[in-house]
This record gives sequence, C-alpha cells and structure tokens, in this order.
Amino acid sequence: MSSDLPLVRQFMTPNPAILDGGLSLMDALTRMFQLHIRHLPVYVGGHLVGILSDRDIGHLSAMLGVDPEKFTAEQGCSPNPYVCSPDTPLAQAVQVLLDHKFGAALVMENGELVGMFTVIDALQALVALLWRDQTQAADPGHTWTASTLPSHPST
Repeated sequence: MSSDLPLVRQFMTPNPAILDGGLSLMDALTRMFQLHIRHLPVYVGGHLVGILSDRDIGHLSAMLGVDPEKFTAEQGCSPNPYVCSPDTPLAQAVQVLLDHKFGAALVMENGELVGMFTVIDALQALVALLWRDQTQAADPGHTWTASTLPSHPST
C-alpha cells in the first residue's frame, strides 16, 4: 500500500455519538437534530445492532401504524451496517457507499467503534484531494497530508 494512498482514518469523524436501541425514533431524531448529524450507530446491551438515519426515521414515520414516540431505534435501525477499518483505502470505502447507496460506514478497530465515515466526509475528502492535486501541480516537491490543507482555500 502506497504511503500517499488516502485512508478512511484521515477523513472519518472520530468518536461518533451512539444511540441506545431502547430510545424512541422521536428521541433519536431529537438527538440527531441537537448534534447536527444524520446517522447514529444503535447499541443494545453494549453491542452494535445497526445504524439509524434521519431518512430511516422519515420513512418509518410516514408508514401507517408506526408511532415514532413508541417505535424504538432498535426496531427501526438497519441491521448489519457497512463496517470498515480506519486503514481501509478511501477509494474502497467510497465505492461501497456508492454501490449500495449507503449514507455512512461505521469505522471499527479491534471490535470498538472509533469513527464514522459519511457521504459528507467523502465530499470533504474529494475537496481535500482536489486541492492537494492543485498544490502538487504548482509545487511537485510539496508533501501533503489531510491535516495540512486549508479548510477554505482562497480562490
């Protein structure tokens, strides 16, 4: 593996918030709103059972007979979410999200949740890599890492 090959760890959101599977869909949506996020890993008894998105909540809430105050996150989450490691090549993780139309991947290391990689993170990576390429074209000797890029390069 090339040392300049971008990895998920460079762009993931570390230490993501998690959700207790016993909470209601409405509680989950409130938490997402408060944290400005769209996906939450769902845990029951300390074990990962799935992932819940704001889109999942919207679809379930639109169904007849689903009360978002009573339906739990465990009942509404998508089981078997895509899981990758921090050292997964960025292109591989993005390809899986694209192929399956997933909004997020859970990043696990040694059985522990260490991050989340979302479509927004993928877009951040795209911008960073585009700026890296522009910088390297202007200065071929420039060494690049994700942390050295300006967050809003001047135009």
